[in-house]
Amino acid sequence: MNDISAQNKLMTEGEDSSEDIDTHVAAWIEEHRAEYDSWLEAARAAAR
Repeated sequence: MNDISAQNKLMTEGEDSSEDIDTHVAAWIEEHRAEYDSWLEAARAAAR
């Protein structure tokens, strides 16, 4: 929930272009790399 609130705050402060959002996404992924990678691993395993 905190991540969503932070994203919404950035957008209401004017960081709402597609490029801004792409930057936010990339930053979130880097800050949560282990969790993100585990989701990708699980998805790949489920697709087999």
